[in-house]
Parts: sequence; C-alpha cells; structure tokens
Amino acid sequence: MRLVSIRLKKYWKKWRVMFKAEIKILLEKINEYQNIIIHRHKRPDLDCLGSQMALKAYLQYNFPNKNIYAVGEDGFKEFNYIGEIDIVDDELFKKSLVIVVDTANAARVEDERYKDGAYTIKIDHHIDNGDETYGDINIVDEESSSCCELLSYIFNQLHEFDNNLVLSDLVARNLYYGIYSDTGGFKFPNSRPQTFSTVSELVKYDWDYEDTIMHLTTYDHNVLRLVGYAYNNIVIEDGLGYIYFSQELQKELGVIPAHVSLVANFLGNIKQLKAWVVFNEYPSFIRVNIRSRSQYNIEPVAKQFDGGGHKNAGGATIHNEATIKDVVKALKEVLEG
Repeated sequence: MRLVSIRLKKYWKKWRVMFKAEIKILLEKINEYQNIIIHRHKRPDLDCLGSQMALKAYLQYNFPNKNIYAVGEDGFKEFNYIGEIDIVDDELFKKSLVIVVDTANAARVEDERYKDGAYTIKIDHHIDNGDETYGDINIVDEESSSCCELLSYIFNQLHEFDNNLVLSDLVARNLYYGIYSDTGGFKFPNSRPQTFSTVSELVKYDWDYEDTIMHLTTYDHNVLRLVGYAYNNIVIEDGLGYIYFSQELQKELGVIPAHVSLVANFLGNIKQLKAWVVFNEYPSFIRVNIRSRSQYNIEPVAKQFDGGGHKNAGGATIHNEATIKDVVKALKEVLEG
C-alpha cells in the first residue's frame, strides 16, 4: 500500500514545526499500549465518523496484534456503512490509550469513560479556546478543513518516523468521506490547496468511488421531502434564514432529529441567504445548526449559546423555544456588522 503523499510541502511547514513532537509522542504511545480506544463527539457527522473509522482502520492495518476499538452509539446507525462500533468493558479503559477525534470540548465527548483512560490524546480541527485541552497531548489545527485532513497529515508524519506505516484502501476511503463532508463537497471556503492535494492522493487508492459518492449525495425520499418542506417554510429576514422543527412537526413529517440535522447543508443553495440556522428539537433540548457565507463569522454566536465550531459552521444548544428569538437576534447583529 502507498502512503498519502502530500506534494504541497510549503503549506504544511507550520504543522511540521508545531506537531512533530506531539506526533512522535503519539507513535510512542501507540507502540506502548496493547489496547487503544477511539472516541468522538455526540451526534456525529461524517467527518467525525470518517476520522474515527479511518484511525481505527489505520491502526488495525499497521498494528494487527493490538486491540483497537471505536466506541459510541449516538446517531451512528445513520452512517453504519462507514464502519463498526465496538463494545468495551469498563475495566479495559484503565489500561488503554484513549484517542478522541473531532471533538472541541470535553462536554461533547460521547461516552464519558474516556476520562478513565491511562493516557488521552486529542486530535481536532475546531477552534480551541484554550480551556479545553483535555488530552495529555493535543494535536489541534483550526485551519484544517476537517479532522480527516489533519489525520492525513498525521499519517504522513508517522510514515516519516516509521516508513513501514502506510495507508490501506479502507483508510483512504474513510478519510475522503470526512473531507468531502466537512467541505460541503469542496464548496466551503475551508477547501484550501492542501485539501485538494490530499484528496488527489486519496482517490488513487482502490475503493469504490461511485458507491462512496452515492452515500454522500443521495438521501432517502423522506429526507428530501423534509428538505422540500424547509425550502417552502424557511423564514428569510434581511439575509438571515431560520426554521424550527419541533418534535411534533418531525413526527408529522415522519423524520427523526438525525434527518433534520442534514437540512442546514441544503439551505445554502438559497442565493438570498447570508446566514441560516436550523432549530432541531430533541426530547430535552433544542439543537441549533448555524451556517454562513465566508465573510460572516458565526462562531461567537455558537459559543454564546453553549456551542462552538468554525467561522462559517457551528452548533449550539438551547433549552426552550423562547430562546430561539435570542439566537436569531444575535445572528442578525452579525450580519449587520
């Protein structure tokens, strides 16, 4: 198997300086521990799952005598084509290396048993506010398009430490899932030169491109009916679009919250929007999915409402319908400058 070969070395000069020591420790810890458990965030998306399953496949391929586990159940069944979740006994954590991917803050890590790990490594690309360095070491690059892009770089660097470490076809496919998803099919401004350089190498591996793209671009009919409902019922005011899916409405439309979470990715097709937000009611809270055009930074708004993310894509959590108007007001202020 070939390694992902990144040709645009000049764009990765900063990473090579920042993360060389951390990646060396990562390799030392992988070699040290017989058991490695990989965590990710709650309500996972494809970059989250792609990075978790890419790392799992990479470790299984290169360290076949070790026990590699991926844990977490919340929302995974929607993406079960990408890999398998494992059942892990509580006692195993105490003698395991724990790696948490694509998760900015400790509160969002699914399965709190990660705290019981013997050693914890955080790998992420979300904005780091400095108070969420929950790992014993933290490899965080906010400029990466996705956690999968950052992992591609990490795998490249691991190869420099040990040239026997390579990618398998499955690893390459899972990395592609995450990069494609978090860049919106390479439409978002986080698609940068090294993103395309990485992808150009991933597609050279032997995996079913047509099947992968089908999973990324086709949806069940009820999901598309949901999107159609959103297009017809979204409220648009001064460049801001917003829509609320109550539990009652979800039941009426025959969908679940995991389906509603996809709607934000479609609303960007509305030309008049500068920013848009989907309010998605769960039994005990309302999930807020926010997106914006490149010139509008919505990350502070997400953080204000118990969330976070990136400049143009973020999530938040509110606990009652009355707070919706506060989120809308805050986003309008962003658009007004």
